[in-house]
Amino acid sequence: MIKHIPYPRLLDFYMRFRIRTVASVIDVGAGIRPMSWFVPTTHIVIEPHAEYIDRLHQTHPHIIAWHTTAQEALPTVQDGAVDSVFIRQ
Repeated sequence: MIKHIPYPRLLDFYMRFRIRTVASVIDVGAGIRPMSWFVPTTHIVIEPHAEYIDRLHQTHPHIIAWHTTAQEALPTVQDGAVDSVFIRQ
């Protein structure tokens, strides 16, 4: 696990070229800044804080936001239903 990133912009640049673009993503704990390395066809955000959900709807209308926790939501996702999962700490 990476605990400290001395050059966050360098990591962002690296990730944009290393992450494979997929059609569907679940983004756990995105807050108000959902994953932005690419724009998937289906982008689901799992976020427990209602104020963040409201902000996401305003700034990213294409995102599907689930107001719940990862512990509650992830077990309900069927195998193969999404292509990739991004989890933030």
